[in-house]
Amino acid sequence: MSKHNALGRGLGSLLSSSESQYEKALPENQGAQGRKEALEVEIGSVRPNPWQPRKTFDKEKLAELAASIQEHGIIQPLIVRRKGLNYELVAGERRLRAARLAKLKTVPVLVRDYTEQQMQELALVENIQRRDLNPLEEAQAIKDLMKTMNYTQAQVADRIGRSRTAVANLLRMLNLPAPVRKMVSDGTVTAGQIRPVLALDTKEKQTALAEAIVQHGWSARTAEDVVKAVKEGTSLKVLEERSDAVFAEAAAAPADKGNGKGEAGKDGKGKKARRKDQKGRTALADVHYKQFEDDLVGFLGTKVRIVPKNDNVGTIEIDYYSADDLDRLCELLQGRPGAENKGGSGSAGVPWLRPKFNV
Repeated sequence: MSKHNALGRGLGSLLSSSESQYEKALPENQGAQGRKEALEVEIGSVRPNPWQPRKTFDKEKLAELAASIQEHGIIQPLIVRRKGLNYELVAGERRLRAARLAKLKTVPVLVRDYTEQQMQELALVENIQRRDLNPLEEAQAIKDLMKTMNYTQAQVADRIGRSRTAVANLLRMLNLPAPVRKMVSDGTVTAGQIRPVLALDTKEKQTALAEAIVQHGWSARTAEDVVKAVKEGTSLKVLEERSDAVFAEAAAAPADKGNGKGEAGKDGKGKKARRKDQKGRTALADVHYKQFEDDLVGFLGTKVRIVPKNDNVGTIEIDYYSADDLDRLCELLQGRPGAENKGGSGSAGVPWLRPKFNV
């Protein structure tokens, strides 16, 4: 079952009926019957949902929606509940904001009866289903829901149709340093790219790695490999330069104290230490090669493997699937204009001519 299909399980657990009022009321599922039930109410009488987890709204898209509403009106009614003499929004935050931009005096609404708990949970589930939340907004909404309803991670995961692991990872992102959280919020990095950062033990290291991910465009896989290398005690020069050598301590491989005999005792390094150093170099090389593989795959639009024989020598294997595909690859490798339009993903420049990161 896919992640988003699983979310229906969360809706089903909120309300007693399998064909819940909420599912009928959601704008994307509403039919002609729902339109007949709609009331026209003054826009000023509709208050925002206090549990709305979404904090940022695209101004350009809101303006486009407002223009559409001015021309066609609101096709899908807002979902509200009664609150005293007024109404409280359940679903339709974007339409309400756009209607205000369009200077509408009234809006169509469907009135439903929801508890505070249902309001909070439905606001979260609706946004998750529509993929409207960035990861930090989703994490904060889950945290608020747990606090308000005294839920455990397992309980909230079941309520919103997410795995417990996914919920735990989201909540951990709230502990990231402020600069890293901003990168996630504004979309500079994805949740997948930044998740490996959580494994580092200091905020300085987390910030340094996040900055390096942005600077070098590292994929999530490469970020995981970098974290693995760091945790094994290997230095990464690019991170040290950007963070005043916060990885310097990890850079020094532990010396073999020896037993007072032979070479190991004299210089503090024996076979064990040399094996550790070699392991560190191999881990860094793997990170380096995998990043170049990712760059080449993106540039050439086909499978690529870098097979090192030692630190300086190796082979690059590039797959092709027809004579035309081979011609396309040859043109790309020779830098002929227009080759990227024949099937590759294209690039502003050849990946291996970009500034390298040091390892």
